Amino acid sequence: MFPALLAVCLATGCFASAACAQETRKPFSHIVLRGSMTPAVRHNASYSHWQRGSGGTFAAATPFYFGEAEAGVTLHRYSAVRSDTPSFNAFFTFVGWSAGFTVPRAFSWYAGMRTGIYHMI
Repeated sequence: MFPALLAVCLATGCFASAACAQETRKPFSHIVLRGSMTPAVRHNASYSHWQRGSGGTFAAATPFYFGEAEAGVTLHRYSAVRSDTPSFNAFFTFVGWSAGFTVPRAFSWYAGMRTGIYHMI
């Protein structure tokens, strides 16, 4: 895939430029739906009251100038360890932007940021 992209960039005269990226992936050209499991890995003094559980992330992403824009929600469930403490669910609703680099058939690197609101119910 990379050699083909390189050939297209060289043929159109846009090697290493923003125009090449825009020609190959137009903003909002398609939407990708994603889902994944997410463990809660943070640990502090509050975890003596709650047992953290696994959750899930659901997001929709689309190409967006020099990267990818996304919106989604992450859910984590916390079970009470003590009888005087209630259990709760936590939701992180977010929007974000990231840029990635993929090595064919090996792995991908992504860097970006997410901002959102953390809800506890």
